[in-house]
Amino acid sequence: AFAHLLRARADAILVGAGEGSADGLAARGLMRPDLDAIVLADLTLDSIAGLPGVARGSLAEGRRESLKVYGPSGIVPVIDGVNLMLAGEPGARLVVGTDREDQGLEGLVVFDSGVVSARAFGGQGGGEGRVYRVDFEGKSLVIAGCRSRAGQIVSAARGTQKAAGILAAGAPKLEDGQDQCPDVGDVLAAAGQARLDAVLLSPLRPSAAIPGALRAWREVVSGEKAGGAVVGGPGSVVDLSAEKPSVRPA
Repeated sequence: AFAHLLRARADAILVGAGEGSADGLAARGLMRPDLDAIVLADLTLDSIAGLPGVARGSLAEGRRESLKVYGPSGIVPVIDGVNLMLAGEPGARLVVGTDREDQGLEGLVVFDSGVVSARAFGGQGGGEGRVYRVDFEGKSLVIAGCRSRAGQIVSAARGTQKAAGILAAGAPKLEDGQDQCPDVGDVLAAAGQARLDAVLLSPLRPSAAIPGALRAWREVVSGEKAGGAVVGGPGSVVDLSAEKPSVRPA
């Protein structure tokens, strides 16, 4: 399932909320009452199934205000449906975040704390995913889900100085039912064109497809000769704190 927690100083943004996200955050001591927002790259079940759990988990940690969720076209009925599921739990409520400024080629500003900003690229058409770029102190992280397009990855990275990426990809020969995701080769080619210093390749459900799927994915990536790209499962880390971004796979 697609879910990544971004932390920078006091800010925290959850990208995606796949099934089990709340349990995973809680197990690592990362569930918190002050999540600034959830941003969704797409509205597939693998990205939204954990929304009720995250709302409940943040509430249990002491949250006292509605949690904002940003996403592509079609997000409103999704959030309405989640809130119906949470109707008997006062305080565990999500609201659709209001996108801010559309800066054309520079993307759509969806979140800006003054320290961390998040921009969206695409996601206006039905079924199309968004690519997000999160900027912090001159460094950037590009996040693309399974409904994102390779061109959006390149657009999101345009003009950045130092950028890394968390990119979802698919390979039908390794994972059944992943043809909705861009092919791993296309994603890595886009990462190279975007000049990302490091890439965490995020197969959607590597363990659910075939035994040894993570190992098989790593063999595919090494065969593509993709510099700076690694395949990671739950617990993987993209570190932007050093001079050059790096990835630590779980």
